[in-house]
Amino acid sequence: SVTATSDGKFFDHNTLVAICCFDELRKGNDVSVAYTMPDYLDSLAEKTSGSVHRYLTAPADNSDYEARRIASKQRFADDALILTVKILSLMQERSCTLEELACDIPEKHFVNKTVSIDFSPSDLMSLLGNNSSTDNKLSEGIRIERNGGKILVVPQRRGDAVRILTEADSFEAASELCLSVEEIIKNN
Repeated sequence: SVTATSDGKFFDHNTLVAICCFDELRKGNDVSVAYTMPDYLDSLAEKTSGSVHRYLTAPADNSDYEARRIASKQRFADDALILTVKILSLMQERSCTLEELACDIPEKHFVNKTVSIDFSPSDLMSLLGNNSSTDNKLSEGIRIERNGGKILVVPQRRGDAVRILTEADSFEAASELCLSVEEIIKNN
């Protein structure tokens, strides 16, 4: 989903969610988003007293309980109508435009693609190289930092495809990151 302003500027779903998250964080509230939401939300939290919690798509236990509890009270991240109402409310509350709200959010670009695989998703780590990271935090998929951008590769539940989500400072860089991972996957 993309929102366009009267002057033709576009804001994607991730940016609109980031605007709402940053508002909550500035108020001292923690926020909760899906694990697949962009990493730059964490850098927004570093500027405030709040923190970002993440919940998994398919948890095997209750390790993301707190994140789900917070998310149940902040539906804007996964409900477009509530997101729209919250954005409009922020615009009215601050007497500003969407562009002015977005000034506090770093400009990032995202690419999201699903790629079929004909091997076990457990082989992804060896395919994607040693610079992939799965630290001790709650995780789902493989996170990689490469060429100034971030990549998240998440196996689909059926095991026959992966989602590649990239985040970079330009759309071209995000597209190149996505293409590079797609080529690695398709060539192996």
